[in-house]
Amino acid sequence: MREPSRFLYDFHFFHDVTTPVVRGLRAELVNALNARPPRFIVVFERGWPDGGAERVDAFPELRQLLDRAYRPDVTGDGYVIHAKRDGS
Repeated sequence: MREPSRFLYDFHFFHDVTTPVVRGLRAELVNALNARPPRFIVVFERGWPDGGAERVDAFPELRQLLDRAYRPDVTGDGYVIHAKRDGS
């Protein structure tokens, strides 16, 4: 599978969220996911340095994208794989 963006992990999106740099990184990720939607997005239960899967709720644009275009497909030990919805 090809990578939809340059980001391999999410820790840069969940600290200092009011700074222009982090807001820009968040926008870049969501834009890349919209432009080249991957078949799957994996969300790990634990984030760095803390936080669980609920951290995605603190990133509204990503939460909206997951809710609109993906569905939870596989839940494993510490992760959820979201699969792209048909037609999205």
